[in-house]
Amino acid sequence: MENIQKLIDGLMNSDDKKAYQCLKQLENESCQSNVVYPYFDVFADMLENVNSYIRTRGIVLIAANAQWDNDYKIDEIID
Repeated sequence: MENIQKLIDGLMNSDDKKAYQCLKQLENESCQSNVVYPYFDVFADMLENVNSYIRTRGIVLIAANAQWDNDYKIDEIID
């Protein structure tokens, strides 16, 4: 889980290439298991960021974790 937290933190990296690598790793993990899903609220908060790259990373990870959304969090943030 510690590694996941580092990747989550890396999503906000000012170096877009490094942030993109974190995104790809998290997206891949999200397709395989639900270990990234507990960070769903972080991804939802990213949708409000002024930086469009960060918003995009948030929506990609929300979509990747939709299969694990037993709490219906997506319904709460998307009209």
